[in-house]
Amino acid sequence: MAWSLFNGGHITKRGLRCFFALHEMAERRRYTAKEHAGCADYNLEELKALVGGRGSKSASYALSADLKRLSELGLVQFSRRSITFAQSFDQITVEDTSCIYAMWAQMHPKTRGRAVPVPRRTLRALAAGFTTADTAYVLATMTRAIFFQVSKGSITTDGRTKDAWVSETFGLSLRAIRTARKHLGELGWLQERPTHQNLRNLYGTHVVVNVDWAPGQSNRDHDSHGTHSGHASDPRDSLDPVDNSAVGEGGSSAGSATPTARFVAGSATPRNRKALPTEDLNTRRLGAHAQGPSGVCTSKGGRKNITSTRVGEPNLRDIQPADLADTDRLLELRRQAIAKGMGFEGEIGERDFLALANRARTRGQRPCALFFDLISKKRTAFITMADEDEGRRRQKEHHYGVEIFRRETAPKPRFQQPSFTDDERIVLACQRKLPGRSPSELFRLARPRLDASWTLDRWETTHLQLVTKDARRWSQDEDCLAISAFGPTREMYA
Repeated sequence: MAWSLFNGGHITKRGLRCFFALHEMAERRRYTAKEHAGCADYNLEELKALVGGRGSKSASYALSADLKRLSELGLVQFSRRSITFAQSFDQITVEDTSCIYAMWAQMHPKTRGRAVPVPRRTLRALAAGFTTADTAYVLATMTRAIFFQVSKGSITTDGRTKDAWVSETFGLSLRAIRTARKHLGELGWLQERPTHQNLRNLYGTHVVVNVDWAPGQSNRDHDSHGTHSGHASDPRDSLDPVDNSAVGEGGSSAGSATPTARFVAGSATPRNRKALPTEDLNTRRLGAHAQGPSGVCTSKGGRKNITSTRVGEPNLRDIQPADLADTDRLLELRRQAIAKGMGFEGEIGERDFLALANRARTRGQRPCALFFDLISKKRTAFITMADEDEGRRRQKEHHYGVEIFRRETAPKPRFQQPSFTDDERIVLACQRKLPGRSPSELFRLARPRLDASWTLDRWETTHLQLVTKDARRWSQDEDCLAISAFGPTREMYA
């Protein structure tokens, strides 16, 4: 429903990203304790941390307008205490819902209405900003490749997707979809399996989704370290920019075609034909760059000399892609930036500098120029939560080493839970179910489900035994307070 409304022009690209960000915000509170249910505090600052635009007043106005638009359409109902999403087409308040039903008709009948598992890192990456074609291919691949296996208690992450189907269903050009598939493969989000051409023509490309993916993990890193490295990767979700200048996003990089409701799959054409050169290309000077030496040249002796580009010392006036990939070179650039009065002093400045480097590295076609613009104007409002996580990770790895993120063996428990009798288990279960009640009140509420042998004296005696065991645990180890099994009892006697 969200993509159909975006494809039909009812919401903007920023509104679509807000939709994914709201899902992430709601998912964070899914496992909240029952006694704290309904105490959520949703605000714009948390939304801006996922979408972008922290510290910008214009971002607050723009995102507030997007939330209002999503609420008017009935797609999302947002308040400070709750976030609810539309569950059926009837809840969408638009005059023409043909775009939604047209997209619904393209889905396979056996998979309509099923729950699609979405990795939270991918959800945060969608909120941080894919290109339009990348977003479409991510949604299509998750719909066609990720399934629950209820009988086995597992999830499948591979499937087949035809580029022509994605192009027709999501209203984008076939060239943009193929470019998006190649780009997502370079990022490491998906991996293509070797498939015979006949099967590829019939069923599409066989792809595998890397559910452990995090932005910054390319195919090269994935192949060298493996899919599962034994420890949880940091959620670093930052990708290509979108047309979102109001909340600190740059212009969209060429590689995806703008969706329209009447678009027919084909090659994407330029929007402004008047901007094309009219003079003869043979005589038109395409650039003022001098021609460099070719990579391979043949000498008189017939031998081939291969010239390689050498990267010198880091220079703030000539930032290279190797500088953005190496933390040591980045910190040298930071030292030069501080000397020129650009700021970024202290530990927080170092983290912001590394976060902006990740922002520029994973967006656009000119990351070095984008990075210099970000640090020269100190655009820290462009930093999303994913960029900040990546900057913090690189900062800790530089100062403390890589081993701090790895755990060879599982941690040993600080203490062992005491053994309980049958009576103690009954009383403890009641205390967990109804915390804060007195022993006599608990006995009165639980008495209809107890046998006739239970009396108030027996209940209070069992309760006193639990309090005694809890007090002994307190005297032995103060660190067990947060994970002790006597939480309700401890709160009552605090």
